Amino acid sequence: MEESKTNHSLSELFGELSHEFRKLARQEFEYAQVEFTEKITRISKDALFVGIGGSLAYAGLLCLIAAAVCALALVVSWWLAAFIVAAITIFFGLLLLSLGIYRLRKRRLVPTRTIEHLKEDKEWLTKQIT
Repeated sequence: MEESKTNHSLSELFGELSHEFRKLARQEFEYAQVEFTEKITRISKDALFVGIGGSLAYAGLLCLIAAAVCALALVVSWWLAAFIVAAITIFFGLLLLSLGIYRLRKRRLVPTRTIEHLKEDKEWLTKQIT
C-alpha cells in the first residue's frame, strides 16, 4: 500500500513538473515575441532614417542639377544660393543615410535575452532532474 502512495506521489510530481515546464515554455515564447517586437520597432525607426536620408540626398541632387543649369544658362549670382542649398541638403541627407545604415548594421534579430533565459531554464531543469 505504501508503494502505491509513493508511485502516486511520484506520478503527481512528474505531472506537475510537466505542467510547469509547459507553462515555462509558453512564457519564454511570449517573452521572445516581446523581444522580437522591440527589435523590429527599433529597426523600423532606423530604416526610416535611411528613407529620409535617401530622400534628402535625392532632393539635394535635384537642387544641384538646378544650380548647374542656372549657372550655365544665366551666369548670374543667384545660382550660388541654389548651389549652397544643394550642398547643404546633400550633406545632411548623406549624414542621415550613413547614420541609418550604421544603426541597421548593429541590429541583430536574434532574441538574445530569451536565449539567455532558456539557457538558465535548462540549467535549472538539469539541476532539478539530477
